[in-house]
Amino acid sequence: MDNISKTFCTAPWVHAYANKIKGKRKLCCNSVYQNDHDTSEVTDLEQWWNDDYMKSVRRRMLNGETLPECKICDPNDKKSITAGSYKDMWNEAYKDYIKTILENTTPDGETSLSPTSFHYELSNLCNFACRMCSVEWASKIEAEAKKHENYPLKRYERRYLKADHQNMIKPWQKRLEDELWKSVKDKTLTNIYFAGGEPLMWDIHWKVLTHLVESGHSKNVWIRYNTNLSRMHYKDYDLVELLKQFKRVEIGCSIDGGGPVGEYVRTGLVWEQWKENFKKLYQLRLYDKSRFQIHLETTITTPGLFGGMSELINFALEQDAKIRIHRAGPVEPDNLICPSAVPRSVMDKCIDDIILNVKQKNIRDSNYVIKQLLSIKNKPVYEEEFKNYDIDLRRGKEKVEFIENIRKGLTLKEIIKNSNNQKALEWYINI
Repeated sequence: MDNISKTFCTAPWVHAYANKIKGKRKLCCNSVYQNDHDTSEVTDLEQWWNDDYMKSVRRRMLNGETLPECKICDPNDKKSITAGSYKDMWNEAYKDYIKTILENTTPDGETSLSPTSFHYELSNLCNFACRMCSVEWASKIEAEAKKHENYPLKRYERRYLKADHQNMIKPWQKRLEDELWKSVKDKTLTNIYFAGGEPLMWDIHWKVLTHLVESGHSKNVWIRYNTNLSRMHYKDYDLVELLKQFKRVEIGCSIDGGGPVGEYVRTGLVWEQWKENFKKLYQLRLYDKSRFQIHLETTITTPGLFGGMSELINFALEQDAKIRIHRAGPVEPDNLICPSAVPRSVMDKCIDDIILNVKQKNIRDSNYVIKQLLSIKNKPVYEEEFKNYDIDLRRGKEKVEFIENIRKGLTLKEIIKNSNNQKALEWYINI
């Protein structure tokens, strides 16, 4: 609609996000927390939905104000890890609902509408230990950190492992599960997003899907995933057969490179098995292409600059599958897994090589993939953004090597060496 402001997003009128790990709510998974250090008791959904903060968000959006909590949807934000805007997705998905939103919102931002879309991150249970992940999001890394003394943890990770925080998680998780089940059983749910940990490992994921199918409400539900795709069955449940019953399905299959480098980045990945799982899942597009959107969800990492992308691009070509690109975060000078850690001259050459491969193979939506890669290339690298970053970078290398010593096998140094990029190898050795 022409009269909608540039900062307007439908999410605060339709969507409920919560994270049982932090014990907090926010506007969506990409937004910034209102107060990341707030440890006060969290309100339930009904209280949150029209509290002073949420009314302020809606009011500011309608007035065209820039919201700092929504900065990741600003393509000019230097710490953005995506090339697109989550806001655009929400506005496109609910474009026919905007008139209803405006008609049911008071001047102070209160709405009589209730959330019909849910993204509740209910658990860190995960069978992978990805190099860019943390204890909050992966139970495998949590177990690893608890087992090994002096495991390199950030302050927020140490806070997560404390007993008082762990004691807070269970009742908060129960509250979120109850809220989600209410929407499922009341048949008000229209959109649900499952993301990790690893949702295909969660018992509640399979029970929710089964209930929606058996109640007949699945035909009204758009279901979205971010999954490592390590399993296709759970007990007597078959993922593909369940998903056939939903109105619309969108699945981002997380994979950051093929072969040994992909397995290095995602500890627990078995590349050959993963390909077979994807092929089976991708058959849903043949079942009904209009209802099923399935793509490769790829994070560009430092290891991925030096290997694994050729195998992934070849697989995408073989399957005629789209690749969606992100930059590994967080963008902090002690995170060596973020490709921005690499010097400008080295990173640019690596990205250019990947772009050339994409062009030569002419994979599906290659122009879109190239745009995303160029967006990463155009972000500042550490040497341009941070002063005296070398001390933090050294600490990041120590963390990488500490974890490599635990997990054994391939190392980042070997990955770089195998790429025959002498300049990159000298950089890594001299950190």
